[in-house]
Amino acid sequence: MNLPMHNKLIEIKRSAWRYGLLASAVAAIVAVSLYASANAQERTAKFVPDRPGRVYIFAGFDAACQATGPVTVTIIAEPKQGAISLRDGQETRIAAPPGPCVGTRIRGTGVYYTARAGANGTDTFAVHAKLASGEEATKTFTVEIDGE
Repeated sequence: MNLPMHNKLIEIKRSAWRYGLLASAVAAIVAVSLYASANAQERTAKFVPDRPGRVYIFAGFDAACQATGPVTVTIIAEPKQGAISLRDGQETRIAAPPGPCVGTRIRGTGVYYTARAGANGTDTFAVHAKLASGEEATKTFTVEIDGE
């Protein structure tokens, strides 16, 4: 399927992730419709309490593989065992959708999770991202905590 390369909202995972079974982990906004990857990625590293770890980067790009402007990210469901922080200007490489921009370095807004001291097991939170062009995505994350 050929998709236009204009104003895509991409979600790029932390580099420590590998291909796995978590189908909801990879998604992209394309022409305002959700495009889910068949090769979802699953995080292999657990979060250590009191150490922030990047979960995702949201970024927009155009047909020339250039950033399309800032992405507004809003936390819509707070985690119960930790905290979320957002960091602008985080660099990553475009991973989806398939096309000429894959592998291009781009900057976006990073979503970071920090488990509180004593946290263990899993935690869940949700964020909403919006491009300057109006395209939007809501994403729920479940993270594993190594609180031994």
